Amino acid sequence: MQVTRNGYLVSSEGDMDLLKYGELNKYTKQHGVWLTIMLVVTMGLTFGLLLLSGTSLVAQGDSFNQHINVYAQFHQYLVEFLQHPKAFGTWDWRIANGSDWFNTFSYYIVGDPFGYLMLFFNRAHTLLGYEIIVLLRFVAAAFAFNYMAAKFKFSPKIAALGSTLYVFSAFGVYATLVQPLFMNAMIILPLLLVLVERYFATKKGLWLSVVIALAFTSNFYWAIILAIIVGIYALTTYLINYRNTKWLFDWAQLIGYIVLGVGLSAVLLWPTMTMMSQSSRVGTGFENLTAFYPLRYYVQLLSMPLGLKNTISPSIYWIQGSVSALSLIGTIWLIVQRKQLKVQARMMFIVYGLLLFPITSVLMSLGNLATNRWMFFVNILTSFGAMHLLTNRKSVTASEKGTFVKILAGYLIVLAVSNIFFPINNYSVYTQLIGLVIFTLLIFNPGKGKWIKHETLFAGFFVGMLVLTVGSQLYDPLTYSSVSLLRTQTVKQRTSDPTGYNKFFANLATPAQRKTGTNQLIKVTQAVGYLLPRSRNSMLNIFPGDMYLVNDYYSTVPASMVDFGKNQLRLPNYREVAPIGSADNRFVVASYLGADYILANRKTSLSKIKQYVQVDKNIAGKSILLKNTMAQPVAYWMAADKAYEAPDALSKYSDTLLLTNVGVNDKKVAKNAAQMIKMANVSTAKPVGYKTQRPNGTKVMVKPINNDTAQVMIKYRKGTKVQLPATITAGLGETHVYIDDLQFKALSNIAQAKLDARRLSVKHWQGKYIATRHVLLDFHKTFGMQVEANNSKRVAHLEQAEPSKGAMYEKRDKATFNLGITNKTLDYIRFRFNRDGTYTFKLRIVRCNLNQHVLQDIKTNQQNAMTVTRADYSGMTGMVNKPKAGYLVTNIPYSNGWRATVNDHATKIERVNNDFIGLKVASGANKIKLKYQTPGLKLGIITSLLSLLVALVIVLVGIKRRKK
Repeated sequence: MQVTRNGYLVSSEGDMDLLKYGELNKYTKQHGVWLTIMLVVTMGLTFGLLLLSGTSLVAQGDSFNQHINVYAQFHQYLVEFLQHPKAFGTWDWRIANGSDWFNTFSYYIVGDPFGYLMLFFNRAHTLLGYEIIVLLRFVAAAFAFNYMAAKFKFSPKIAALGSTLYVFSAFGVYATLVQPLFMNAMIILPLLLVLVERYFATKKGLWLSVVIALAFTSNFYWAIILAIIVGIYALTTYLINYRNTKWLFDWAQLIGYIVLGVGLSAVLLWPTMTMMSQSSRVGTGFENLTAFYPLRYYVQLLSMPLGLKNTISPSIYWIQGSVSALSLIGTIWLIVQRKQLKVQARMMFIVYGLLLFPITSVLMSLGNLATNRWMFFVNILTSFGAMHLLTNRKSVTASEKGTFVKILAGYLIVLAVSNIFFPINNYSVYTQLIGLVIFTLLIFNPGKGKWIKHETLFAGFFVGMLVLTVGSQLYDPLTYSSVSLLRTQTVKQRTSDPTGYNKFFANLATPAQRKTGTNQLIKVTQAVGYLLPRSRNSMLNIFPGDMYLVNDYYSTVPASMVDFGKNQLRLPNYREVAPIGSADNRFVVASYLGADYILANRKTSLSKIKQYVQVDKNIAGKSILLKNTMAQPVAYWMAADKAYEAPDALSKYSDTLLLTNVGVNDKKVAKNAAQMIKMANVSTAKPVGYKTQRPNGTKVMVKPINNDTAQVMIKYRKGTKVQLPATITAGLGETHVYIDDLQFKALSNIAQAKLDARRLSVKHWQGKYIATRHVLLDFHKTFGMQVEANNSKRVAHLEQAEPSKGAMYEKRDKATFNLGITNKTLDYIRFRFNRDGTYTFKLRIVRCNLNQHVLQDIKTNQQNAMTVTRADYSGMTGMVNKPKAGYLVTNIPYSNGWRATVNDHATKIERVNNDFIGLKVASGANKIKLKYQTPGLKLGIITSLLSLLVALVIVLVGIKRRKK
């Protein structure tokens, strides 16, 4: 039955049964005190013990490779801005091969209020500042939920327990240790939900605009996710709790406040979206979209309420559950009370329904690959369900208990059946099931002892089980949490002197360069294949410093560098967001991008090239520092008669031409293929046949297309080595195997199951069962291949990852396998694959020669270098003086934020060599000025200021009305 209250239709049941927001519900001192006690205990017994044991809160992975790096550099930006605000700009030569730091860091820290605490922590204290900030975020998320619980009329003790349950979810713990920026979403979401309720109840929405602005400035990616979640919630709660005849006015005004919030954030949002619109990564989710997930996803989804599979770390498509059985109890209670707890129960059904379809996760990730990070919203719902049950535990009816037990029993039976197909972590099973039984008994069968009824002691048991589950994941790697925390000393060492050569590089700079740091243009790269110590707590990280490093890794890499990795380097073994670090030791890449020094494995084949001069070999005794005498200048003059049309006319030789520095985008100059091949300095081989070792039914077809390219089809059976004869005579260079139009067709499920069953040396029925289970749960589009040659010890790999890898997924239909540097004759290449099926591709085998012709080209480019007189956060100034007109070619990543003047006259910036900036210059002395401004930044600033003006008007109007 429904009744009218203040013009709104509401249910006649009590507010507590509905978990309904109340504007008059206050956040009390007791709420804060109880939560503080709960957090001190739980965080002390988890994070605190880690710190006391000498373990940091930095995990090996993104938090070490990206986040703490960002924190260290952000301190430097804040200091330099305060010292020289007028001279400060948004281009940093020290990030990768030069990058827009404002856009790069906006994803991580620029709009995060907590990040500005790094002003007080210099590089020597980076780790301390980082750990303080991530713990503050964790606490802030707990207090945000606690405030929400208070506004929904929960008692201080129950609210404290629910808040702890919320932040100590698998998402909360994992985000704190591996992806700390994700914690901002856990802070903002409860506030948004409260403010949406407040708007519908009071029509006051200015604070909603402020928090929306905070969401978009903190992280645009998460802001979109939160917008979708909160939008669904707003519609649900409106229809149930606030529906009236003035719905059009209600929603129009709400949309106005939303637009105001977005406008306030435009100073960060507009430049970021401008950058993202140019990235080829956007939209890849739609390109690979399927109607349903693979069966393995749904099997693992069943275990999510208990978090039994990879309790802390995300599972397939980023499924994350709980670390407390109390969450499952809360889930079931929402189902039992679905007619009373309408908003929460319906939201839970909506969420689980959305989790069934990949389109949801693609939309949530801005068209990127499917990932269900957004499902942390479930933690709010399950925490509310658990709090509601604990609040009303004394009034639970026998019928409700019976329904609860039936649902729980049914779920456990389904879970047991799914375990047959996909076994789960036994340790987590025991921990969670023991907690589930004890929690259920304590709640539904309080018995005669008063201690069982006491909320404080119940909370104590909850904390104990929580610490046991989380602690086991953080301290015991055998629980498959895959959260590998680094030792504090390791992190401090890498952040203070990441390369081990700070003193060496400092001595290369002039006193003026050492003073500012920004004028120094020494580039360092880390060659792939560096041997890391066996200890899981030690690794080499690359941090920006006075020298800059061409292979830094950030998720927000410039769009041109994404294209460079994807289309030019054609990386086979990694995604294109780190193109240089994944360049597989290609000396021409390091040279073209101007790497003055290279850190490499002591056994690297780079040592075979005399142009790499060893400087030192004293980093953990496992690597050497090489001076690269072939490093190209950041900008150099190229005569017009050495410019070649690109990219179309260069065809298959464009990448080799580019990387030997003779390709430039000049539409007026065209050369024939023979001249291009000569200038490319490559030797090619044509596969003329094949040979198989242990064929096992493998069939091969090699069909020549032209003089150096063949069409290959391999009907492959695992265990076979396919050898293709191909000859290139002796000569120093790198052997590259080019693969194009790669396609893979797997066997049918039935055929694969039969084949696998025959291979298994077990009983007939058991083999069929194992093979069938494997096939049903497998991804049929994934595969791996490896390539090797007789003249090299290197084995090059390509892996087609499954779409569930999210950001790590990239469709592999072309690749360049680098088989290393050698001067030996090539006689054959050999292929192996890891899956049965049919592989078809175009094959070209090339050796990029390092001969006198190439060395002369490189030396000429060095002699034609622009004399750099200034390089700072705004760009670069220099001089070039040559007898005739040509191109100024650079290795600066292309962006439409660049502007150029030649002798103080505006000159058009062109995109040369596909992904870099360049410009035409006349003969004679030329003063070159390259100036950079973040695209969209001015428009964003203007929009934010206008929005702020609107917000001030709303505040003044409100004050005037209250006075009346």
